[in-house]
Amino acid sequence: MTLLDDALPRFDVHEVHDTWVSAPPDAVWAAVMQVTPLEIRLLVPLMALRVAPGLLARGRRPAIHLRAPVLDGFLGNGFLVLAERKGEELVVGAAGRFWQIRGAEGVRRLRSPDAFASFDEPASARTAMNFTLRPETGGTRVRTETRIVGTDADGTRAFRRYWRAIALGSSAIRVSWLNAIRRRAERR
Repeated sequence: MTLLDDALPRFDVHEVHDTWVSAPPDAVWAAVMQVTPLEIRLLVPLMALRVAPGLLARGRRPAIHLRAPVLDGFLGNGFLVLAERKGEELVVGAAGRFWQIRGAEGVRRLRSPDAFASFDEPASARTAMNFTLRPETGGTRVRTETRIVGTDADGTRAFRRYWRAIALGSSAIRVSWLNAIRRRAERR
């Protein structure tokens, strides 16, 4: 059982990626917490594609902090920490209509894990993502899983349509993120 299992036990869509890092768990944990968007090679170009329609529709540039930890950016844009076991697992989550052209504006600002668990706005979804670390001989296995569940049939259908468009990019970002964590941890 993981903390993610407690936060979002049922899901409609999920993806899992992992990598082995030649570094101790404390170095890997620090890397998870400190890696920046600039270190995640595919994040910036793929996110630019994601926000472009909203920029054209609204004429505003979103605030992107390329040198700040990427998790801080998530937390500043509607995600919240749902659970944490320091050095072992971190779970973050958000709720809303992620598929809307306005992107981050579709994310609802929830104040607590309980608000996340009880979120049931029609035609919406909840997402939770974790990073887990497990010591292995000579290093650490770091794994990330992302889960999404619709609040109702309309939310599930809307998210699945969106997922068909972004699944490959989402997967590429997760793999690139793990590679950035590995590079940072192994430099220490």
